[in-house]
Amino acid sequence: MDLCDSTSGQLPRKPFRARVRARGGSRMRLIRFVRATDDGFYTEEDWSAFQLTGRSVHHLRNQLAARLHSFDLIMCVRAGRYGRLTPLVVDLPSARSGNTIEIVVIMDGTPAANVLRHPDVDAE
Repeated sequence: MDLCDSTSGQLPRKPFRARVRARGGSRMRLIRFVRATDDGFYTEEDWSAFQLTGRSVHHLRNQLAARLHSFDLIMCVRAGRYGRLTPLVVDLPSARSGNTIEIVVIMDGTPAANVLRHPDVDAE
């Protein structure tokens, strides 16, 4: 059986793979983020995005701080489109192909920051 394409004499190409891996085997994921107003409101139209390698919440925070020009921020995740915001305090879950993380950024010291409910990471 001949594996070459009979018209060009070349081996067929492998199919495109959707998974993207950075150096060291870490997967890249899309981070979508939006900065909320001081009262905690945000729209679905004002989101920005960037690629992040790895799972580190510290690396994510540094990337967001650089884009927003402030380190006084609280990163929140939401449960679904209209879910309650929960501050992100642990590393991101393992990446899966096509995994997008949506982050709502609330600035520290704002009324919205004062009403956030932080998870108890020491709970048993």
